[in-house]
Formats: sequence, structure tokens, C-alpha cells
Amino acid sequence: MKLYKRLGIALIGGICAVSISSTWAVYTDTNTIKNQLSTKHTAVMLKEDFAQFSSFLPGETVTKKPYFENTGERDMLIRIPKDLAETWRPEEGSEEQLDKEKVIKNWSRYWVNGESSEWFAGKEYYYYNKILTKQGTENSKTNPIMDSLTLSKDVSNDGHEADYSNAEYEITIEAEAVPADKTSVALWAEDLQNVNLSDIGCEWSELLNTTE
Repeated sequence: MKLYKRLGIALIGGICAVSISSTWAVYTDTNTIKNQLSTKHTAVMLKEDFAQFSSFLPGETVTKKPYFENTGERDMLIRIPKDLAETWRPEEGSEEQLDKEKVIKNWSRYWVNGESSEWFAGKEYYYYNKILTKQGTENSKTNPIMDSLTLSKDVSNDGHEADYSNAEYEITIEAEAVPADKTSVALWAEDLQNVNLSDIGCEWSELLNTTE
């Protein structure tokens, strides 16, 4: 029976960076929010709630609850690309093709099409349908977009074709944030041209009023 030396998982893009051994995990936050308009008064961060030293072995689930927070002085709007960059990086010297679907993302009920969706789909982006108000106010944080991650049982290297030992998985989320005003929202008009913002209850629909 072949045993794991180490299974490394790196989750990048504001969610976390994860280093996995056969029995425990250590998490550290990173941040890659891209502001299209950047001033000292605007700042949105991607944070998370997580269980320190949670085990993350094949078939197990680890709590991951990333959310966005406005830490600036202006109300903001945010969106996330639909096409997230996901990849496995095999152990150095290995040429194996590893399957990114082996890490299962368990989205929260607040995510797109969830029970209490707070996000909706444009052409190429997912949008937060509320205004992320300035730091210290009631609506300065989103609910978590994800609840947990599950590592598939299929990554076991006992009798399977691919060996995930010492490989690293990466997922990158580059959220875009703009001030909640008509000039800034106009940058998103093309991606939203086929979306009726009023019908989906978007809080900032009037900012993209193209009839004026």
C-alpha cells in the first residue's frame, strides 16, 4: 500500500494559502482584490472564516467561508469572473495530468442560484446585488460565498492512475471593485446588457439606467 508523503493544497486569490500534510492543514490569508478605481478612500478585502488545523484528507471536508468586506470610506460594488483559474501543480519532475475537479467547492446558499442568492450572473461575471457600504456600517460585509471544500476520495494514490502526493492545487479569485456611482458602473454595462437588474432585485439597478 502506497502512503502519502504530503498532499499540498494552495488556494490563492484572497481565499487562502493552504499547506497540507497527511494529518493537518495550516491556513494563511492572501488578498488579490483588483480595484478599477483606486484611491485612499476605497478598499475591499476578501477575508475568510476557517478552522485552523482542520484535517483535509481524501474524502474529507474542510470549512472555508470566504467573504468580502469594505474597509474604505466609500460605498462599493463588486463582481467576480465566472471563469476561475484552477490548476493542480504536480510534484517537481512529474508530468502527470491532475484533475482540478477533484477539489469540490461547496458554495453557500448566498451564492448564485442558491437558496438566498445575493449574487447574479452577467455575461462573464457574477455580481453582488447589493451595495457594499463603507467600513463600520451594517452592510459593509457580504455573507460567505462558500461553505467548505471537499477533497475527492479519488485522489487516493492506492491503486489509482494519478498520484496527487506532493501536488498543489490552486484556485484564483480576482474580484473587481468599483465605487457605487453611475460613472463607475458604466464600465460594466456591456457585460450586463442582457440582464434586467430590476427583475432580480438588484439594489443598485438605478445606477445603470441606460434610458437617461
